Amino acid sequence: MELHKRTERTETKKADLTEQQKLEILGEILESYIDTPIEIDAFLIGDLGLDSFLIVYFISEVDDRFGVTIEMPEHVEYMTVRDVLDQLNGNI
Repeated sequence: MELHKRTERTETKKADLTEQQKLEILGEILESYIDTPIEIDAFLIGDLGLDSFLIVYFISEVDDRFGVTIEMPEHVEYMTVRDVLDQLNGNI
């Protein structure tokens, strides 16, 4: 029972994050893979230089950090930081 309460509080905290805070966390995660400044409309592959393997690791870390499942698009080369943020915000 106690474990369930802690999980609920963690999810509530994550739901309370602002878009800017979520973007900062995404930047922190991406910093472990790249040295490029993070722009919200940057393509993960074309602009930030992630390859398909790094995108999988990045999305996995985002899933774990936020307790969600980010859906990978069919054409991952067109996925942007904004796309990930939109999914975190429930806009997709």
